[in-house]
Amino acid sequence: MNERAEESRKVKNALTENGYKSSVRHERGTGWNWIRINIYGEPKSRKEEYEDYQKVLEIAKIASGREKHENDMININFIYARSKR
Repeated sequence: MNERAEESRKVKNALTENGYKSSVRHERGTGWNWIRINIYGEPKSRKEEYEDYQKVLEIAKIASGREKHENDMININFIYARSKR
């Protein structure tokens, strides 16, 4: 397994252990070193989303070994299910 796949797996496992449903992958092309994280769940307030963003970023930095990098190159998105009408 290559380093990038292993790094993605470590981040995904760490997020799962902390109760986040997510998908984790590396970007391609010029963004090859960026980690893209999608967090799935119910809509939250902006404050709660910001707090979750900070937690997810910290978890991802530690799991990937990027906690000492100034530019950590981690992209976090929150994906919410659409409400049924």
